[in-house]
Amino acid sequence: MIDQNSQFMAILTAVGEAKQANADALGIPWTFSQMGVGDANGTDPIPDRLQTQLIREQRRAPLNQVKIDPKNSNVIIAEQVIPENEGGWWIREIGLYDLDGDLVAVANCAPSFKPLLAQGSGKTQVVRMNFIVTSAANVVLKIDPSVVLATRQYVDERIIEVLPPTRPAGTYQKVTINERGIVIEGSNPNTLAENGIVDAFTQTESDHRYLLKSDYPAGIPRNTALLGESGWWCCADTGLVRQRTRVHIGDIAPGSTVSVFWPTQFPTQCSSVLVALEVADAKMTLDHFINVQCALVSKSVAGCAFIFDEWISGIQDLILNVQAEGN
Repeated sequence: MIDQNSQFMAILTAVGEAKQANADALGIPWTFSQMGVGDANGTDPIPDRLQTQLIREQRRAPLNQVKIDPKNSNVIIAEQVIPENEGGWWIREIGLYDLDGDLVAVANCAPSFKPLLAQGSGKTQVVRMNFIVTSAANVVLKIDPSVVLATRQYVDERIIEVLPPTRPAGTYQKVTINERGIVIEGSNPNTLAENGIVDAFTQTESDHRYLLKSDYPAGIPRNTALLGESGWWCCADTGLVRQRTRVHIGDIAPGSTVSVFWPTQFPTQCSSVLVALEVADAKMTLDHFINVQCALVSKSVAGCAFIFDEWISGIQDLILNVQAEGN
């Protein structure tokens, strides 16, 4: 009679003990395969190590889970899930079979009736056996996921195993995803290269292409090329600076010099200067200034100087148009 004094246990059978010893001595893998449940013919069974079968087996099916107890490495936990469409009998005894079909462990349990849906009640029954082995080193923990059911606990444990709480929470600009779509790494890169961008200039490349603020004594000036008669323009690709200025010089005496200052100072050098003379008064004819010539005396990052001469003395009203290039 089952009462509060009844004892329930799981033990290795004699066959199981021999296989365990053989596995430990020879290093032969030992694989558990199926679990059987029975009603023991209505009796209250006591596990016997000499058993080779259950007293009256009602069902035998593959294991749903077999694992080592995380709290004790010498305890094996074997589990089977019985679906709701099977039953109509009591469960009083449990047997564990290895891959050879031998009964290697046997247990008794508190009587539990497994009803059929046709009886007006249905439930999914989880049957679990915990038994001690001398060593779990050669026990193969293997199940066939295609023919078994999974308990909620098993699913929860597997999810935690696949998604361990080891990744710091946060917002990431760049993540690494494995073949199952799981984020395994995150980072916040702050450079173009770290973001995988290859069609843009780095800071170093940009510094070589564009003039730095430090290149200008008074800071970066505005591009004034389109703002008036005098102005400058800078090429973003090459750094070439082109400037122009227009100076009204009036009448020129032979041997006189005129200094011209650029709209903005060249950062490094002035490489070339072009000059053209223009008549200020539209009423003046070509004869008024055809006898005048000028030559470049000097050039610098700040400006340049010209010297003038004329063959025939006359009164002119001239404008000096100067264009220069540099970097």
